[in-house]
Amino acid sequence: MNKKFCFFLFIGLFVLAQEKDVLIQEKDVLIQEIKYTKDQLNQAQLDKKNNLTTLLLYQKDIDLRKSLIENYITEIGIMELNVDSLTSLLKELHQKDTILNSNIHNVEQKINDLSSLFAQVIKQIYLSNKNENLLQLFVENSSLDQIVNQYIYLKTIKNTAQTLAQKLHIEKDSLDILKNELHQNQNQIQKSIVESNNLIEKKQLTMEEKANQLDSLESQTGLQRDLINTLNNQIDLLKKEILKKENSAQKIESEIKKINKKIISAKNKDMNILTSNFQEQKGHLDWPSEKCIVMSSFGTVLHPKLPGIKYINYGIELAVPKNSYIKSVSSGIISSIIIQNNSLKSVIIEHGLYFTVYTNLSEVYVKQGDEVRKQENLGKAYIKENHKTGLIEFQLWKEFESLDPKIWLKKR
Repeated sequence: MNKKFCFFLFIGLFVLAQEKDVLIQEKDVLIQEIKYTKDQLNQAQLDKKNNLTTLLLYQKDIDLRKSLIENYITEIGIMELNVDSLTSLLKELHQKDTILNSNIHNVEQKINDLSSLFAQVIKQIYLSNKNENLLQLFVENSSLDQIVNQYIYLKTIKNTAQTLAQKLHIEKDSLDILKNELHQNQNQIQKSIVESNNLIEKKQLTMEEKANQLDSLESQTGLQRDLINTLNNQIDLLKKEILKKENSAQKIESEIKKINKKIISAKNKDMNILTSNFQEQKGHLDWPSEKCIVMSSFGTVLHPKLPGIKYINYGIELAVPKNSYIKSVSSGIISSIIIQNNSLKSVIIEHGLYFTVYTNLSEVYVKQGDEVRKQENLGKAYIKENHKTGLIEFQLWKEFESLDPKIWLKKR
């Protein structure tokens, strides 16, 4: 088999395998996000909530399922490339198998020929053994030329026997190498056949999963459409809901502005160090909860199905499982603990000129002025008794400006 072809084929398969591993990781995250979204939707249905949050959950679920379907399509494409590559490899391996079998047959034939010739030479040596004695040669032969010729003849036969023996040894070694290579090649053929069959089976399962997601997507789109029809008749209620959300956000914003004024008036060296330390962690901050899923994006949220309905997210909403502890993403000082309108709590941590905010906590384990370490427990997320997951909001500010937390958190 062409070694160069094999090298590039195996490299290609290796790269495809790496791409597939990345896809699997992405798929696992998407499936987890869909699970959390589904839990939130189930909770909304149990609570009979027909509001903007429920609508955004439907949109989130639809977007996630679309992404998962794209993931399946890409995965199926990679599987097809893998199957094609393995088919090419199998073709090459079968060709090599044919060539090796032919080579083995040729070497075996050569060994048989050499063995026959060797046997004949040994026979001649045996028959001539009685003439090897030089004295006997002098007695039996009258001519010195005859004696010399007889001696040379015997030596030639012996040398021929030695040469044949060496050739037989070399050919037998060559045969062993060829048989070993044939065995390895046949094992590789069997392995490639198994891999191909496994890939074909996985491809079929993935196609079934994709079909299930398409069905779910159609179902969720229908439910979203029904909810939009309901909400279009409740625009005033939606606007009140948005206003309530904005009031909670403004309360946090006002508190941060108040803290900033104090910081600016008392600027010191330690604050500069804290600011610099936090700045260096951009893109590497730990998440506020170990098993959280992003449910809403940062910035202005516009719903395409409800014209005129928009609000600003100062952070990102995270779905967390029951009994989740919320942790500090970095070391800092507790600047403030705010009681929200719904009696839940928000914690603000100062990191120099940066602030992190953690909202919708039912329990808080810190107090104003405490120094906290990275990943220290701040409190517990609020989750209703009959619910599996809950929502917290995580915000990040620099002085008076809110920043997109996802840019600062570790990649997942």
